[in-house]
Amino acid sequence: MRFGARDLARRLRTELEPVLAEAMLAAPEASALAVDVQKGGWVVTAGPEGPAA
Repeated sequence: MRFGARDLARRLRTELEPVLAEAMLAAPEASALAVDVQKGGWVVTAGPEGPAA
């Protein structure tokens, strides 16, 4: 297992980005998303609203 910045970026790009894209397409009205790891996989849900402007 590697822990370098390039390896982390590659892992996020290949594992997290597709899950985020699916969540964004499923809930386009969401202004925030929450990411969690459950049973070794990424779980993305529409999260609470961001901080008030």
